Amino acid sequence: MEEKREHKRCLLSPQLMLINSETGEDDGRVVDISPHGMKISTDKKYRTGKTEVFTIVLSEQIFGKKIIEVEARVVWQRNGEEPGKFCYGLDFISVDSQDEGILLALIVEQ
Repeated sequence: MEEKREHKRCLLSPQLMLINSETGEDDGRVVDISPHGMKISTDKKYRTGKTEVFTIVLSEQIFGKKIIEVEARVVWQRNGEEPGKFCYGLDFISVDSQDEGILLALIVEQ
């Protein structure tokens, strides 16, 4: 399969937690990340092509922040490795400039 990404994604270890902005509940994990997108694993169902807001909980404070929000478009969906889990590829649409700096710091850290 031909690689279509402009930037290589960085595998995260440990994976970062996603939380639901409205309920504060655990929504899944960020598996890998790049300056322009990420792959997530979750039991939630998202529609391909739809735009969603995702809240990422950082494992430690970066630039004084522990949580960042990104608006992203769902590009693809696959079944996850565990039953009832799904993996999604997301392209970032809107990221605050400070949060963009945090994403870059995360990538450099890995």
